[in-house]
Amino acid sequence: MTRKSGRCMVFLVVSGLAASAGANVVVNGGFESAINPANGWTQAPTGQFSQASTLATYTPHSGAFMASTHLGSNVAGVNTLSQTLTLSAGDVVDFGMFYQDNSTNTLANLTVVLDGVTIYNNTVGATTTSSWQAVSVPSITITNNNPVLAISVFSKRSNAIWLLDDVSVDLVPAPATTLLGLAAIGMAGRRRR
Repeated sequence: MTRKSGRCMVFLVVSGLAASAGANVVVNGGFESAINPANGWTQAPTGQFSQASTLATYTPHSGAFMASTHLGSNVAGVNTLSQTLTLSAGDVVDFGMFYQDNSTNTLANLTVVLDGVTIYNNTVGATTTSSWQAVSVPSITITNNNPVLAISVFSKRSNAIWLLDDVSVDLVPAPATTLLGLAAIGMAGRRRR
């Protein structure tokens, strides 16, 4: 192997590791496209989430849009966004998202379920969040191929507005992949000598 071809191999291995590490598998996680199955998201009940550039004094966490939903009319309810993710059993991922709510005088709840397991549950109570709140859940091991991510918001009373943005499920590189990359770098360095 020539020095030049060894460097090329190292570059390709490292580039491959960098491309797979941290790759967000959520489609339209910033809600920059319409919220519908063609753009990754399924709603239950249908049509309860909408794409918004602003809502009252609220603006997106990043980008031009966010998802918004309103639970009102003195009726308790749950609105859910879900998406089937392209992952395999054994993959390790980090979950992240941002939310705001103005759930005045309500008992409100945000729940995130990934691969059939509740990974985040927060009862907000009768307070509002005046700034974006970060949710971060690291190192989740996927147990099923093509798992479902479901984000549900609940309000026991009226006038609950929820905003979601920057939903991500980032693939964490497998230790074996990292070791393989390091071994390739070592071999290329060794051959140069």
